[in-house]
Amino acid sequence: MQILRNALTVPEGPVEVVYTYPVRTKDKDLIQYMESEQITFETNGTVTEVIPLVAVDPLTRTSDGGYAFQAYPFPGSTAFTSFPLSSWDLHLVRLSPERAIAWDKSLDPGQWVAPQSILQTRDGGFVTLVVLGS
Repeated sequence: MQILRNALTVPEGPVEVVYTYPVRTKDKDLIQYMESEQITFETNGTVTEVIPLVAVDPLTRTSDGGYAFQAYPFPGSTAFTSFPLSSWDLHLVRLSPERAIAWDKSLDPGQWVAPQSILQTRDGGFVTLVVLGS
Protein backbone atom coordinates (compact mmCIF):
# COMPACT_ATOMS: atom_id res chain seq x y z
CA MET A 1 0.00 0.00 0.00
CA GLN A 2 1.39 3.39 -0.99
CA ILE A 3 0.17 6.69 0.42
CA LEU A 4 0.59 9.65 -1.92
CA ARG A 5 0.47 12.97 -0.08
CA ASN A 6 2.72 15.53 -1.76
CA ALA A 7 3.38 16.41 -5.35
CA LEU A 8 5.33 19.46 -6.55
CA THR A 9 5.06 20.54 -10.16
CA VAL A 10 7.25 23.06 -11.91
CA PRO A 11 5.85 24.72 -15.05
CA GLU A 12 7.34 22.98 -18.06
CA GLY A 13 9.54 20.88 -15.81
CA PRO A 14 9.63 17.73 -13.70
CA VAL A 15 7.08 16.51 -11.15
CA GLU A 16 8.33 15.50 -7.69
CA VAL A 17 6.21 13.02 -5.75
CA VAL A 18 6.77 11.87 -2.16
CA TYR A 19 5.15 8.68 -0.98
CA THR A 20 5.22 6.82 2.32
CA TYR A 21 4.87 3.07 2.59
CA PRO A 22 5.07 0.43 5.35
CA VAL A 23 8.08 -1.92 5.53
CA ARG A 24 6.66 -5.01 7.24
CA THR A 25 10.05 -6.74 7.60
CA LYS A 26 11.21 -3.95 9.96
CA ASP A 27 8.07 -3.77 12.14
CA LYS A 28 8.54 -4.13 15.91
CA ASP A 29 5.74 -5.62 18.01
CA LEU A 30 2.62 -3.75 16.90
CA ILE A 31 4.46 -0.67 15.61
CA GLN A 32 4.52 -0.16 11.88
CA TYR A 33 7.85 0.90 10.31
CA MET A 34 7.41 3.47 7.55
CA GLU A 35 9.73 4.76 4.82
CA SER A 36 9.35 7.54 2.25
CA GLU A 37 10.86 8.33 -1.13
CA GLN A 38 10.91 11.40 -3.33
CA ILE A 39 10.57 10.44 -6.98
CA THR A 40 11.17 12.89 -9.82
CA PHE A 41 9.35 12.34 -13.12
CA GLU A 42 10.10 14.17 -16.36
CA THR A 43 7.15 15.52 -18.36
CA ASN A 44 7.14 12.33 -20.47
CA GLY A 45 6.72 10.18 -17.33
CA THR A 46 10.30 8.92 -17.13
CA VAL A 47 11.64 8.49 -13.60
CA THR A 48 14.84 10.50 -13.32
CA GLU A 49 15.59 10.34 -9.59
CA VAL A 50 14.58 8.38 -6.49
CA ILE A 51 15.72 9.80 -3.13
CA PRO A 52 15.00 8.05 0.20
CA LEU A 53 13.65 10.45 2.86
CA VAL A 54 13.92 10.13 6.63
CA ALA A 55 10.31 11.30 6.85
CA VAL A 56 6.82 9.92 7.13
CA ASP A 57 3.36 11.13 6.29
CA PRO A 58 2.09 13.74 7.07
CA LEU A 59 4.77 15.96 5.62
CA THR A 60 4.98 19.25 3.76
CA ARG A 61 7.47 20.91 1.47
CA THR A 62 9.13 23.91 3.12
CA SER A 63 9.83 27.28 1.51
CA ASP A 64 13.58 26.51 1.35
CA GLY A 65 13.03 23.27 -0.60
CA GLY A 66 13.27 20.90 2.36
CA TYR A 67 10.48 19.10 4.20
CA ALA A 68 8.83 19.18 7.61
CA PHE A 69 6.84 16.40 9.23
CA GLN A 70 5.42 15.30 12.56
CA ALA A 71 5.94 11.76 13.78
CA TYR A 72 7.14 9.48 16.58
CA PRO A 73 10.74 8.18 16.73
CA PHE A 74 10.80 4.48 15.83
CA PRO A 75 12.32 2.47 18.71
CA GLY A 76 15.93 1.43 18.28
CA SER A 77 16.58 3.37 15.05
CA THR A 78 16.85 6.81 13.49
CA ALA A 79 13.56 6.32 11.64
CA PHE A 80 10.10 7.68 12.46
CA THR A 81 6.55 6.31 12.47
CA SER A 82 3.08 7.85 12.42
CA PHE A 83 1.84 5.18 14.84
CA PRO A 84 2.49 6.04 18.51
CA LEU A 85 2.74 4.17 21.72
CA SER A 86 1.12 6.03 24.62
CA SER A 87 4.49 6.80 26.26
CA TRP A 88 6.14 8.40 23.20
CA ASP A 89 6.46 12.13 22.51
CA LEU A 90 5.37 13.50 19.16
CA HIS A 91 8.22 15.21 17.28
CA LEU A 92 8.28 18.01 14.73
CA VAL A 93 11.18 17.41 12.34
CA ARG A 94 12.53 19.66 9.61
CA LEU A 95 14.69 18.37 6.75
CA SER A 96 17.13 20.64 4.92
CA PRO A 97 16.95 21.03 1.12
CA GLU A 98 19.64 18.29 1.01
CA ARG A 99 17.17 16.01 2.92
CA ALA A 100 19.27 15.87 6.15
CA ILE A 101 17.62 16.45 9.53
CA ALA A 102 18.02 20.19 10.22
CA TRP A 103 16.24 19.99 13.59
CA ASP A 104 14.07 17.65 15.63
CA LYS A 105 11.88 19.02 18.44
CA SER A 106 9.84 16.98 20.94
CA LEU A 107 6.34 18.46 21.23
CA ASP A 108 4.98 16.64 24.33
CA PRO A 109 1.23 17.13 23.71
CA GLY A 110 0.41 15.46 27.05
CA GLN A 111 -1.30 12.46 25.49
CA TRP A 112 -0.75 10.50 22.33
CA VAL A 113 -2.08 12.05 19.16
CA ALA A 114 -2.36 10.87 15.57
CA PRO A 115 -0.76 13.39 13.17
CA GLN A 116 -3.05 14.26 10.25
CA SER A 117 -1.54 17.20 8.34
CA ILE A 118 1.13 19.91 8.48
CA LEU A 119 1.50 23.20 6.61
CA GLN A 120 4.18 25.87 6.67
CA THR A 121 2.95 29.40 7.44
CA ARG A 122 4.15 32.57 5.71
CA ASP A 123 6.33 33.48 8.70
CA GLY A 124 8.19 30.13 8.51
CA GLY A 125 6.29 28.43 11.34
CA PHE A 126 4.07 25.38 11.06
CA VAL A 127 0.41 24.61 11.62
CA THR A 128 -0.43 21.00 12.39
CA LEU A 129 -3.65 19.03 12.71
CA VAL A 130 -3.76 16.03 15.03
CA VAL A 131 -6.46 13.70 16.32
CA LEU A 132 -6.37 13.18 20.09
CA GLY A 133 -6.08 9.61 21.33
CA SER A 134 -7.85 8.12 24.27
